[in-house]
Amino acid sequence: KYLEGVDRRIFDIVMHDIYWGVMQPTQGLLMLYGLAPQNVYDTVKSVKEVFVEKEKLLEKRYFDIFDNIVIKHYKAFEHGKIKPGDIDGVKLAKMNQEAIDYNKRIKENIKSFLRLGKQFLRLE
Repeated sequence: KYLEGVDRRIFDIVMHDIYWGVMQPTQGLLMLYGLAPQNVYDTVKSVKEVFVEKEKLLEKRYFDIFDNIVIKHYKAFEHGKIKPGDIDGVKLAKMNQEAIDYNKRIKENIKSFLRLGKQFLRLE
């Protein structure tokens, strides 16, 4: 019982950290674009429509990372479809590295995102 609780808390911390590590910067970019923060599913949809398809500032590979973390893993975890032990440490480390890669890509494109925000706000 004790070890189950420890595993659950560690898994919970890691999942939340990875999730918020990609969700908060993404919501910030959507707000900069002029869209209000939305529920998780609409956020994922907006990222695809705005930054992948319309503005072409984010490649599909990075969108897939975002979608994988946010919907396929975090929401499944939140709804009890994924439990501690279902994902091993290697897969969690891979997800963490993908989250780092996603954020790195956003930072590489930050000037383009900022320019887009200024255009939306009519500051340019």
